[in-house]
Amino acid sequence: MVGRIALGLVFVMALVGNVARTGAEVKRLPDGTQTAPGPRGVTYRPTQDAVRHSGTGRIAGLGEFKAAQTWDNRLKFAMTTAEFEFARITSDTGETEITIAGKDEDALIVRLGGPDGLTVEKGGRMIDVRRGEDTSEAVRRLVGGRAITAFRQRIGQYERQLANEIGSRKQDPSDTYAYSFVLTAAFIGELAGDPNAIGRSRELIRRRILSARGRPQPAGFTTGQGENCWMNYEQALLANDERNSQCMDAANSVAWYLRGAERLLCAAEFLSGALGAESSYIGCMGMSGLKLV
Repeated sequence: MVGRIALGLVFVMALVGNVARTGAEVKRLPDGTQTAPGPRGVTYRPTQDAVRHSGTGRIAGLGEFKAAQTWDNRLKFAMTTAEFEFARITSDTGETEITIAGKDEDALIVRLGGPDGLTVEKGGRMIDVRRGEDTSEAVRRLVGGRAITAFRQRIGQYERQLANEIGSRKQDPSDTYAYSFVLTAAFIGELAGDPNAIGRSRELIRRRILSARGRPQPAGFTTGQGENCWMNYEQALLANDERNSQCMDAANSVAWYLRGAERLLCAAEFLSGALGAESSYIGCMGMSGLKLV
């Protein structure tokens, strides 16, 4: 329950941030940032945690989610259903914190892509996943519960929908968000003991990208300066996919009892790279495909 309440408060504060009151006069500073009058006419400069943009999106077959971008370019996503509350915070370097909580359950908190590598925390217990240590079974025991199962089931159903659309569905700005949800759920699946979850999802996304090559690209993926944001995103995903293949080859060469942890670290690096590509795309295009609020 504590984890669920904390998760809700964190995202509410993230979306509210230090945004100016509706109708307040906003002034642009010489450095490009904006100020707005605070109480009694005091002018403030947005902090790094303040929200630059926020919005809501809906992906057919997946549902509604909320998103926000802070002034230091972190991305914050949330999805809330009757069964689970999901939140993800990602920096532009791919450093990420994932939280999944449910009613009367301890929240699962996963951190990856940062200086501490990969950590998994639940119910006051935290596990650091390191190379050369057999921790995959201990991690698997933490990654369970109704909320996590419901989250994986929802994303899994949507992933099957994507698989049926290969070769027919056109590219869409919401694809970046959809792929991130799919890969995040796959990574949670790897933590829960499914060693092929990331592999299935990355292959699906790779086939979708390659099947669209040669077809006319929808308008809206290029900036006014001519930068093709979508092509850059796809290339980043494919390059990340190749790095994962190399990482997995190395992981499979270590002693069998250490491979579980090695593979989890490869999966964490892969997800961090994919989320970093998403951050770059949003930095290029803005939060296209969302209803900004």
